[in-house]
Amino acid sequence: MFYFIMTLWLFSLAGAIIMFVLWAIAKVSKKGSSHKAKIASFLFLLSIVFLIAGIAIDANETKAITNTVTMNEEKDDSMIIDANKFSKISPDELVSIMGEPELIEDANFKLSETRSYKTKYYSYENNTYEFMIIDNEVVRFTYYGGKFEEGNEEEVFKKFNISTGPNLKKVAETPAALRFQMVNDKIADFWITYTDDISIYKITYNMNYFS
Repeated sequence: MFYFIMTLWLFSLAGAIIMFVLWAIAKVSKKGSSHKAKIASFLFLLSIVFLIAGIAIDANETKAITNTVTMNEEKDDSMIIDANKFSKISPDELVSIMGEPELIEDANFKLSETRSYKTKYYSYENNTYEFMIIDNEVVRFTYYGGKFEEGNEEEVFKKFNISTGPNLKKVAETPAALRFQMVNDKIADFWITYTDDISIYKITYNMNYFS
């Protein structure tokens, strides 16, 4: 978007300069020049608007990149992402943390024959990170990872910077899944499913849409 706006700025500025030159020539030759002067003024003002818009967009994009870099610098080598940050935040807050998504999909999330919700999915890094948004808040974060290493449960939580609360409850443990509920005050449900090659981590912040 920044480069598109700056291209418009260059075109409008070039147009203003050309019209100004034509106006100056017309004024010297004592031909009608007021119309050219108005066009030159309009294009010059338009170029200023595009320049201001470009600077604002560039500042926002730089802020998003800085936030993402800072977020990555804060985590240790074993942590995938701090999942707590996304609990029930708005799409605008999500973008301020993660930047503009690579893909936004509209869907109709159907829980039952009588319950469905208009849903948006924000995807990042080739769908590695997916955020589910209902009623203008992030209700679930899904991470699509590689092979799941079974073992210490504390390491599983550490990957997402999750500190468990006193009400933590394990509700499922099978050769292909691991699930916890009442994880802490931000995370209601943490569900891991896996095969030999891939694992899916679903971190749900608001269970009202899933039960």
